[in-house]
Amino acid sequence: MTRPAQIHDVAARAGVSPSSVSRALNGGRHVSPAVQARVLRAAEELGYEPNLNAQGLRGQASRTVGCLVSDVSNPLYAELVSAAEARLQDEGYLFVLGNSHGDMARELALIRLFRRRRMDGLIVALNNETHPDLLREIEQTAVPLVLLDRDVSVERDRVSADHRGGAYAAARHLIDLGHRDILLVTPGHQVRPGRERMAGMESAFRDAGLAPEGLTFSLQASSIAFVFSDVKQALAGPRPPSAIVVLGTQMLAGTLSAIASCGLEVPGDVSVISIGDTDLARYAAPGITALRWDLKNVGRQAAELLLARFGGDVAPPRAVVFPMELIIRKSCSPPGSNRRGAR
Repeated sequence: MTRPAQIHDVAARAGVSPSSVSRALNGGRHVSPAVQARVLRAAEELGYEPNLNAQGLRGQASRTVGCLVSDVSNPLYAELVSAAEARLQDEGYLFVLGNSHGDMARELALIRLFRRRRMDGLIVALNNETHPDLLREIEQTAVPLVLLDRDVSVERDRVSADHRGGAYAAARHLIDLGHRDILLVTPGHQVRPGRERMAGMESAFRDAGLAPEGLTFSLQASSIAFVFSDVKQALAGPRPPSAIVVLGTQMLAGTLSAIASCGLEVPGDVSVISIGDTDLARYAAPGITALRWDLKNVGRQAAELLLARFGGDVAPPRAVVFPMELIIRKSCSPPGSNRRGAR
């Protein structure tokens, strides 16, 4: 009978040391993407699975739940994750948080690590909903799994916010103020929130009978530097936006910095709406009009869906969608007549 593959076999196949194999398979940050890719490929080719009997007996509940997010410093994740953790801890579960830093290889490694650790359930916010390797891992995960604000082809429980409705409300508020050139700064088509926001704002422009070229998109990761550069370029362009709708995290910080660097003011020169009612949106001067949804309830609902599955619930996958509310502050006004002269 052929013996199971060992860590030394994977190391030999990948051309690295056993310690490098261990770090790569456990989502270590001090492994290059090239090495991590070779190790993951070698482990898959050899059918390597670490022996985790020392962690607990097979078949017994581990009383642990894994949670994967792309950026734990994102305040929109922080509040949600804290609520999910608190609810699960109330039921005696250990909550293990994995931060992929937006890196697909690390995201894949963390999901595989969670599976090997035989956690009872997972809460996952993928950084890319379309990557086949990630989708295959989700499909092959046997334990209950809840997707956070993601829409993939694999049937799983999911908890989401109504980004389309929220973006529509934001756009209509600006249109009613007289804005005809609006920039949306958001993550792109690879995740549900980006797709839904774009669709919502496009619907608002169509319903208002406005020319679609007045709506532009700046598709971003969460880097302040890239957002700053792109927004500044848009404001200096031939048809600058009179209003910007932007994710209320690092993207909002980059946007406000870009507006100030152009010698412009909020809201006299540029109106701003934040997607997410973060501390930055609430305490900026002026306060930023924001789309708000109940992040704590989203987190609690994700935990409740897992707990129901742990209790034997075999109903078809559920999709829970939370509404958004537009909180009006002082960052929006009709387009300023002196705006072009300010540059």
